[in-house]
Amino acid sequence: MATTFLRFLLKPAVVKSATPGAKLPARSGTFALALAGLIALAAIPSEAAKHSKHPAGPTPQPATYKVPYTQDTTAMEGRFVFPSTSKNQLPLVVLFPDWMGVSPTATEDAARIASWGYAVFVADPYGLKAQPRSMEEAGAQAGALKRDIALLRARALAALETAKRQTAADTTRVVAVGYCFGGMMALELARSGAPLQGTASIHGNLRTNTPEDAKRIHGSVLVLHGANDPIVPQEEVSLFQVEMKNAGVDWQLVQFGGAVHAFTNSRAGNDPSRGAAYNPLATTRAYAVLKSYLEETLTPARK
Repeated sequence: MATTFLRFLLKPAVVKSATPGAKLPARSGTFALALAGLIALAAIPSEAAKHSKHPAGPTPQPATYKVPYTQDTTAMEGRFVFPSTSKNQLPLVVLFPDWMGVSPTATEDAARIASWGYAVFVADPYGLKAQPRSMEEAGAQAGALKRDIALLRARALAALETAKRQTAADTTRVVAVGYCFGGMMALELARSGAPLQGTASIHGNLRTNTPEDAKRIHGSVLVLHGANDPIVPQEEVSLFQVEMKNAGVDWQLVQFGGAVHAFTNSRAGNDPSRGAAYNPLATTRAYAVLKSYLEETLTPARK
């Protein structure tokens, strides 16, 4: 607006004089001061521009690379994703993917979180040679780990330890985030007593056979849940709340009306009657809550 007005003031005026050769009135001192002030104003970036979180130009793509590691004798391979322009160590998010393992969905989720200023390690739940090729395979492998909580926790801990060895990661600021089956892995890692500042489960499995272990949880817990999820029903949600209350954990539960299981997964289809479906509105709301939680739990990334 100021720039438009400035152009108007600087535009040459065409004035007709009734008397040829008559002098036009000079611009007043007040006008000159106003004009100088507007020129200075136009040269100063607006406060919105100075503090904008969306600078001009394309946002740099995060850097992603494969990270081989082992859990006992099993060869694993995770992904490390972080802002490509960062020159500092960043708060660390260990991401436990859904039952499809290290998939395009998992790396996309990691890239989203990395764009907020975090280093993200995508954990491998199954092993390099055991990545599921179908939902049937994923269900079988996830089911086997659910029945062997000791192994599931060992896999989660191996991922955490590997993530903390990455040079871009600040090991004093760590949160575990899990989706679906990965939500269970994140929570079981927390229940094992792992040194975490926080744990977030996104449409994750909440049931545990060892609710007493919740007393070992370090840091806070956030659960983002689809209120209409038939796979993780309200009975399971209620048991989780009792577990958290009994253990004295600092916890939050946010439920999204109309959302079912896997509601942040754009590959889950759009038919809620199947029990799992993508819900764009719930996704937007859930990520807003998650972003706020990470900002609260971890010191923002140093610029």
